[in-house]
Amino acid sequence: VINVAEQVEYSTQENKGELYAGKDGLITDVLVLKGTAVVQTGDTVRAGDLLVKGEYYDQWGRKQIDSAEAIVRARVWHQGVGEAGFNIWEPQETGKKRYQFLLTIGSLAIPLGRSYPLENYIRTTREWCLSLGRAMLPLRWTKVEYRQVEYIKKPVPYEQARRLARERALKNLEKKGVDLEQIQAEREEEFLIQDGEGIHYTLWVEVEEELGVFSPQ
Repeated sequence: VINVAEQVEYSTQENKGELYAGKDGLITDVLVLKGTAVVQTGDTVRAGDLLVKGEYYDQWGRKQIDSAEAIVRARVWHQGVGEAGFNIWEPQETGKKRYQFLLTIGSLAIPLGRSYPLENYIRTTREWCLSLGRAMLPLRWTKVEYRQVEYIKKPVPYEQARRLARERALKNLEKKGVDLEQIQAEREEEFLIQDGEGIHYTLWVEVEEELGVFSPQ
């Protein structure tokens, strides 16, 4: 009686594991460097699906269990949102000015006069520095000018508001790490905000990107 058992060689590496889908996507390319692919080009996968397992057979037909290494690319959809109002408030100077002076000795600042809220004023500064030698602390004299403003409400055309909302949706996508130059397709949706004072814009874009996420076992 001869008992036959498959020989298994286990890697000594501590980072044995498999590749899983980090997002939903349509597989466009699979290049396995180590392991066994369980998906192929054209497959649709969901986030969390197994892509490449760490088991494979070497050139002598021996089963190996190691860390999966592969490049799996897919077409992935991302969503970005932006809003814009149909009115903007533009500052208009009233002609009234206020001044404040600051005397700074080393790290100590001494204000001469009151400050004014930036909601109602435009603030500009001008500084003069005086050095009294190495043994003396440096002096800095600052003149702060506050120019009073009033905000005037101006209407924004629908198309202008729409363009602004789209720009904000694209910036939202960039913050999520989407490379806008790699966009291959897009879909959009827009509707008025509940109070009718603006537009809500949603943009879906499709890009091709790396999909695999390594998960240690």
